[in-house]
Amino acid sequence: MVPFTASSDANAVYTAYRIVQEIATFLRASEEDAELKVFYADLRAYCVIIRGHWGRINKGAVEINRQLHIRLLEQLDYIVAPDVFTTLQVPTLNEKLGGKLRTLSWYWDEARKKNDTIVKLEIIRSCLEFGGTPEARDEFIRSLATSEEEIRKIYPEDPEKWITEDITSRRTIREPPYAVRTAAQSVFNALTACKGCLCNPMHDFSARICLGTYRKPDPGPHANVNEELDFDLFLSMIGEWHEARVHTEREEVVQFVVGDGGSQSRFGKRDRVMKPMKVKRLCEPIAKIKTMAAYRLDFKVIRNQLFKLQSQKSNVLFNTTMNPISLQQILEEGPRSFTERARRILAVILSSSALHFFDTPWLQPIWSSANILFFRTASGTIPLRPFIQTQLSGLEHGHFSNHSSDRTVPVGSNGDETDSDSGGPDDIDPDDLVSHQCPTLISLAVMLMEVYFATPFKILARRYGVEVGNTEFSSCTRHIDTNLVFEACKGEIPEKFLYAIHNCLEPTIWEDLEGNKLAAEILRIRIYEEVVRPLETELIKAYSSISIDDLDRLAQSLDFTSWDQAIQPWNDQVQAVHGTVRTSSPFSRPSTSNQLEYNSPVKSSLQSHLQYHELLGQGHSPPPPRAHSPLRNGLPLTAHTMFKCQSYLDWKSKYQEVYDKYIPAQLGTCCPVPVKIAILDTGLDLTHPDVEARTKNIKGKYNWLQEKFRQSVHDRNGHGTFTANLILDYAPDAELYVAKIAENKPSSPKTVAEAINYAVSEWKVDIISMSFGFPTRDIEGYVDLERALANAYANKVLLFAAASNNGGQLGRSFPARDHTVIAVHATDANGNRSSFRPTAIDDDISIGTIGEAVESA
Repeated sequence: MVPFTASSDANAVYTAYRIVQEIATFLRASEEDAELKVFYADLRAYCVIIRGHWGRINKGAVEINRQLHIRLLEQLDYIVAPDVFTTLQVPTLNEKLGGKLRTLSWYWDEARKKNDTIVKLEIIRSCLEFGGTPEARDEFIRSLATSEEEIRKIYPEDPEKWITEDITSRRTIREPPYAVRTAAQSVFNALTACKGCLCNPMHDFSARICLGTYRKPDPGPHANVNEELDFDLFLSMIGEWHEARVHTEREEVVQFVVGDGGSQSRFGKRDRVMKPMKVKRLCEPIAKIKTMAAYRLDFKVIRNQLFKLQSQKSNVLFNTTMNPISLQQILEEGPRSFTERARRILAVILSSSALHFFDTPWLQPIWSSANILFFRTASGTIPLRPFIQTQLSGLEHGHFSNHSSDRTVPVGSNGDETDSDSGGPDDIDPDDLVSHQCPTLISLAVMLMEVYFATPFKILARRYGVEVGNTEFSSCTRHIDTNLVFEACKGEIPEKFLYAIHNCLEPTIWEDLEGNKLAAEILRIRIYEEVVRPLETELIKAYSSISIDDLDRLAQSLDFTSWDQAIQPWNDQVQAVHGTVRTSSPFSRPSTSNQLEYNSPVKSSLQSHLQYHELLGQGHSPPPPRAHSPLRNGLPLTAHTMFKCQSYLDWKSKYQEVYDKYIPAQLGTCCPVPVKIAILDTGLDLTHPDVEARTKNIKGKYNWLQEKFRQSVHDRNGHGTFTANLILDYAPDAELYVAKIAENKPSSPKTVAEAINYAVSEWKVDIISMSFGFPTRDIEGYVDLERALANAYANKVLLFAAASNNGGQLGRSFPARDHTVIAVHATDANGNRSSFRPTAIDDDISIGTIGEAVESA
């Protein structure tokens, strides 16, 4: 049991009300007096409600209203007996705010260990004093009701309506390292200065620089101000890519030290100093590193000149023999590998890249998701570590084409520039006036929309009925087209994303009062304040454990195309597991017989699809991986053995034989009404090829999350699409009704209840599929869900819910435990129970079916 802590702890209220809730539940069960039973029930109910509010507030990452915090604790202090410190000797605690509650917590923990109910009652009743009369107890309940109403007033369900002074981030974000841009320019100058060589033919050099925030953990006030800025790159010569790191640092002040004439080691030997070598021709160190497997080049830039340091072991073994994957390719594959966390992290990294590299040769004004590249490691993972490519050949040292503003220049009929004095205001083309001074930010706005919706820009435009031209040419048309798409879809974009994209597209933010582009220093500050910082705030608000200063390290430890799984250290990755299919992204090539197969940490079970607790019940694990689709190349995406994969295919083949033998003949002798199935899930990806081929089966759609877009049920997660396609694989004549009840965060039981009632009364379905589960019914709104289940059962609707995927110890989840619901358990292809399924309960309605190595969209 987690002990109650000091009153200053933000979790103190939540913990205190949980303890009192547990005590009230115990006392009510042991009480015979009717009036007291009602009192304990009311007390328990208000504890549940206040705990729910407080948990919601804590997730908001805001400063808690101090007065409300103290008042809620004082109310519970009131029910603890005043002589608790003398009656119950707890020498380490003193009587101050929260002291009584900490004492009560300690004794409740002791009481729970007792097997004798009478002893438990004696301990608890000696600590508590609810009032000697019904009137006093009613007054206490009314005080709780008043506090609950005050919480809702200060912190409404909609966080946008929270009182302004409380919306203060608990964590401050330091200013970004503005020196990155200058250092990056120096690195480029140093590389181009030594690209010339005497080789025939001359080499074609390219570089790919790593994009990131370039932040480091706060070094503190006494840190070395001359700390290095490191840039990770890949350098190419003759089409081969080689890893490199370039160090830059500020010039240090020369100091003279009076000593004994020399520095000697403790063994009397002189320390060996590796003197850097000035690089004259870039092809020489690149050619040499080819012979040093698993090493990277190390350079240092000193006064715009490139020096070679001793080569170092690479931290990550990249597979440079395979082409990198572009962000555009990942987007075209659909949203299945895009977790909410990955979207937010990538948005911060891309916006930080615009901050650090704008108006440098590393970042062209018209950049896109096709230019953002991700490298595979030798083990097949793809770290969330983007790079962007730049040509070094053909550029003169210190010069590059800076098209930071492609505002149209009026020309005469002969192609010459017109005389500025020959025309007045009436001679200015209006198209010239809508140009954007920073086309780099237009490109960023496009990518932020692509990342949030996990959809390529042109497909996104078609989805919202916007016709766009070729966005690669004119800044004017790109700006107009991007604005049109943004206006069409902005209702579905969360606040901080919305704010950042809007600011990218607003030309006046990036101009001075005379309409000219802002000076570079002012522009950098404004990019951070208007675009980057809102996205950073959104990220740490959603994921309080993430540190912006440590974001680059975190990002490169995540497997981008495998649902943000942590990438194992290289030494762990090389442990081959015989007979196991390696976890693979949709972009991995099939392995050949002479390649090692690596085991994945992902649990090998379809039940992770069928019981989506991460989505609706527990919310502490990444979304489950999508199983292999027969329409895609590559290996299955979950770590099933070859035997289990083949066993499933055999099972499905036998099912198809039975279906073909009996069902079509039966359908031919009568005109049955198709079965109507409601799927309560994450929606449906109508652009998926498996779904596009079956659109006639989709008879109804309803989005319970977006009031303005009720008919838009686009699946950004992939789980709902997987489930819907699986049903149609086995019941191809069924009619599907899609209820989108969740995205990537838990959905309330009340929302699920509304969806069930709608499916029964409006769609009049025969079956409702619920591939999710709650760990307990002791959550707000579950009573509404129970009523909805009872209503569906009374209307003769079959209800199916996932049993659980937590094994036999934790039992089935809810609503699978409800007597009106049929619990679905997983088996292997031979009908044996799966290790992750819970134990079935006697006399309850349960079914078992294959749940391992299953294929779907």
